[in-house]
Amino acid sequence: MYRTLLIGILMIIGVNVAAYLSKLHSPNRDDERFKEVEQLFRAIPVYPGSEEVTTSSSSKDRIARLGKVYKSNASYDELKRFYTDSLTRLGWQLERERQVKDWWSDFGGRELRFRDGEYYISIEYAGEKANNGWNYGISVGWHAS
Repeated sequence: MYRTLLIGILMIIGVNVAAYLSKLHSPNRDDERFKEVEQLFRAIPVYPGSEEVTTSSSSKDRIARLGKVYKSNASYDELKRFYTDSLTRLGWQLERERQVKDWWSDFGGRELRFRDGEYYISIEYAGEKANNGWNYGISVGWHAS
């Protein structure tokens, strides 16, 4: 029993050391890319009247992401127009627009994805039939190739 426990502990330590060393030698060492993601996020205007619901983030060796979710009375078309105009003025290129389903259910969700070099911005609209407590979310991220 102690041997199994010791092996488990050593495996957990090994995985954590490998993750630490991987990030230490990555383009995101010292959270450099995550700091850039934060700076890019601060430059994005928020649709007027939107209320922030929650924030999430992740910073690993090959991924850095910051996201916020908002409540708003805006329709998808209003959000699309606002963010497409705002982001293209800031130099972002619209990469794609696609339908988004929630566990295979179509609530009218949509995603706009913008790109500028290694960075992306995703604007996700929950859908007019969704009842999630939020209407849209913004994520800014970096992913190593």
